[in-house]
Formats: sequence, C-alpha cells, structure tokens
Amino acid sequence: PSLSISERCVTGSPHVSNTNWTRLSVIENAALRVASGCHRMSSIDHLHQETKVIPLRPHSELLTKQYLLRCRLDDHPGHKHVCRPPEPRPMKSDTNSWMNMVDHLLPIDRPFSRQDYEAGRRLLHKTAVESALASYENNKVLGTAAPPIDASEEELPRKARAFLAQLRSSYCKELRSYQNRLHPNVPNVCPNCDDDAPHSVAHLFDCAGMENPTDLTPVDLWLKPKEVALFLSA
Repeated sequence: PSLSISERCVTGSPHVSNTNWTRLSVIENAALRVASGCHRMSSIDHLHQETKVIPLRPHSELLTKQYLLRCRLDDHPGHKHVCRPPEPRPMKSDTNSWMNMVDHLLPIDRPFSRQDYEAGRRLLHKTAVESALASYENNKVLGTAAPPIDASEEELPRKARAFLAQLRSSYCKELRSYQNRLHPNVPNVCPNCDDDAPHSVAHLFDCAGMENPTDLTPVDLWLKPKEVALFLSA
C-alpha cells in the first residue's frame, strides 16, 4: 500500500546522510531563533530548551521507531513488510534494519496488542526526551542545567517573553556585555552604578544603582518569569 507523506518522511530518516542532517538542522535552528526571539549567539541547546523541541535528528529517529512499533500491529498495512525475513545480503540500511531498536518492547508470551503499542510509544518518547535533556550543555547564566520555565510566562506578551529568553541565553541587546561583543568600543560596564561591574545578567539582579532593589535572582528568569518581567519593566 502507498504511504502517506508523513509516513514517507518517517521511514526515510534512516537514509538521510550526515551532511543533509546538518543542513536540515541549520534550517530548524533558524526557525527556533525566530520563534524564541533569541540572537544568533545563543547556543543551539538553549534554543531547544526554550522551545521544548528536541533536536531534529533524534526527533526523526523517535518517529521512525514509533512507526516501526506500530507496524507490528496485525491490522497495520506495514505489518507484512516489517515481519518479512531479513535479506540474505543487506546492501544498505533501511527502515527494517532498525527493528532491533524496538524488539525489546514486544511481549514474548502473547501477541502484540494496541495497549502494548501505546505503552511502547510513550516509553520511546520518554527515553528520547530524557536523552535530549541529558545532552544539553549547562546554561551560561546559571552555570548548571536550567530548570523548566514556569507556565506563567505564557501569560506575558511576545516582546516580554523574547526579552526573557534572551536574558536566559546570556545574550541580550540591552546588556553592555552583549553590545561589547559586537562593538568593542562599547565598554562592558554597568551604566547604572559606579563600581565598573560587568553589565551581565547576574548584575541586573544585584546592581547597587537600581532604584528598586529586589530579592529576585537569575534563576527566577525560569521560576518567576512574570515577577522578573515586572522588575525589569519588560
């Protein structure tokens, strides 16, 4: 039977070369910058964390594994293809060569059921997400893994959310530290105090020249986004 467009994309992922994966990832990362409002200096890991999108290649591989698992259902049109004997001399990698990645999800003592498929699909998704999160580098502002962004940020306007996303990346056009990287003649010092402190994200919360001192800290960019937006007049 013919495959839908989405199924063709899923089953085609084993055939994509490393070069083409890189090209596709460049396009995806550009789209994530637009969606998040982050600058080009922002790390790729930060873009994926901000948008809650796992990288393109592992995401595509996840969909392929879920599709192969679904093909194990007796009523699926692809069942007869994934259950056929392997070729005597496989000349190149194909979708069926990935079957050993989902075989551990198949019951041994009974037929594969739709409930087994749903449980396996969720497990594959959970494993892929956990693997992606573990692969991300430490956040540049915190020096450690970033916590999830509080859902209250969704109530903020687009401009404020983009501003917070930039601050969480440590690269924001409002910071002298960022301006100095673009234009070395701009001094990387706080314009609001006299101690020549670097104008960084951390300094925003501990600036002696601020008219409204706060107990907020950089981690509150994630935990208390609405309060930080109000404090910074975002």
